Order: sequence, then structure tokens, then C-alpha cells
Amino acid sequence: MTLNEICVLTNEIDEQKIITLPRLITEDVTPEKLADLMAENNEKMALLSAEGGGIFNIMAGRYASDGKANLEIFLKGFSGDYCAVDRIGRGANYPGGRITPCS
Repeated sequence: MTLNEICVLTNEIDEQKIITLPRLITEDVTPEKLADLMAENNEKMALLSAEGGGIFNIMAGRYASDGKANLEIFLKGFSGDYCAVDRIGRGANYPGGRITPCS
């Protein structure tokens, strides 16, 4: 095999989309990670918990450095509204994701 053939094969491999199993359920998740999970899973995610209270503590600001509530992703996900996350190290845009909260 020549170096040129190796380069062509390497480029073909790099261009292939990596297929992953869908993950549609989460429980203890920050708003930022929820946006990432939704972007990776066709804009859908279910928040399921036998206890049910944990997600409300997270919405109220459990993981926020300032302790303030961060409801944006949860509200938009519940109603199916457009949501764009544009921050350094993050970039998740989806036209209208869905979040299903259950406890």
C-alpha cells in the first residue's frame, strides 16, 4: 500500500459519520449537559426519576455557580420552542426539541 492510498483511506474514514446508540433518558443533568444530550439525540430527551424532586432542585439552581435558577432549556424543551446555545466550547442549536419530565 502506498502512502497516497493510506492518505485517501484515512480521509474516507475521517469523513464517516460516527453512529451511536440513541440515549433518550436522563435524570440528574445540568441545563448545559441537557442541551448537549438533546443535540446528540434528535432534539429529544426524557427526564425520568422515581423520586421526582431532583430535577426541580437542578432547575432552581443546584449546579449554578451563582445559585440562580436556569429554566430556559427546560421551558423551551417542554413547549418545543427553538433553542440556540452559543457559548465557548458549546454549540447546540435545534429547531424545537422536546423534553418529557416524569416522576
